[in-house]
Amino acid sequence: MAVALQLARAPGARYADLARVLHLGVAEAHRGVRRLQLAGLVMPGERRVDRQALVEFLVHGVRYAFAPLLGAEASGVATAEAAPGLAGKFQAEGGVVWPHPEGKARGRSLVPLYRGGPAAAVADAWLHRSLALVDVLRVGGLQQRRQARALLDEELGARPA
Repeated sequence: MAVALQLARAPGARYADLARVLHLGVAEAHRGVRRLQLAGLVMPGERRVDRQALVEFLVHGVRYAFAPLLGAEASGVATAEAAPGLAGKFQAEGGVVWPHPEGKARGRSLVPLYRGGPAAAVADAWLHRSLALVDVLRVGGLQQRRQARALLDEELGARPA
């Protein structure tokens, strides 16, 4: 999903640029784009996201395809409702973090969408906010998911369905 978010931000981005921003290998970025093309989220033969399809998948499918694995309290990078730029926009019942040595937040641990996600989020505020909104869709209640969808529509420039 991080590849899709980054392609929504930078359509047609080169694989090397995707890899650098997302803290992935170039081959991982290439495989990610290929999977997104097969799923119909990226236009065939291009590196351009179908924004409406992406938002539809995130809202209705991400919590099933990337089921949230919550664990014990830990130190890490704040995500979901507690992420920078999102704090105060949701009625949060407690912080959620991606365990990471550079993180200074405390909260219930959540396995990130991919291993490089926390490091990529620390380096890029837009990506951090976008991944955190996806996590709201993964762990949030109905009202929080509705709010996250509205924010994602703004973030990605998608038209509501």
